[in-house]
Amino acid sequence: METFNLISDLLKQQIDFVNDDLELLVENLMEASGKTQAAALVVDQSKGDTDVTEKLEGLTELAGTVGTAFHTLTDDQKAKLKSGVSKLVSYPDNPVLEGGLEGVFNGYVDLIDAGNKLNDFVAAQNA
Repeated sequence: METFNLISDLLKQQIDFVNDDLELLVENLMEASGKTQAAALVVDQSKGDTDVTEKLEGLTELAGTVGTAFHTLTDDQKAKLKSGVSKLVSYPDNPVLEGGLEGVFNGYVDLIDAGNKLNDFVAAQNA
């Protein structure tokens, strides 16, 4: 995670918008994307011979489908969604893989939420 933080900090230093609200939204989107990709690397590095293709596809489809409703979900509801999915993803013999898959889904939730917030902001600015 140290490397991720260094990369994230460097990227944030490169963004200096006149509009601080927009800057923060873009930074949040970048950070959520980076965390999702970092979790994906954990999955790839820890899966060994375990085929997780269907799990990843299912998590992606679920996040994408539920993502359309993120505008109406509270932070508590998003936390419950993440918690619920973590109970469904189980690899007791490989807790690193299990954590990586959960991290991918959690990253999706945060990434979609950050994207929605950025879209809403830009749409409001152009209305």
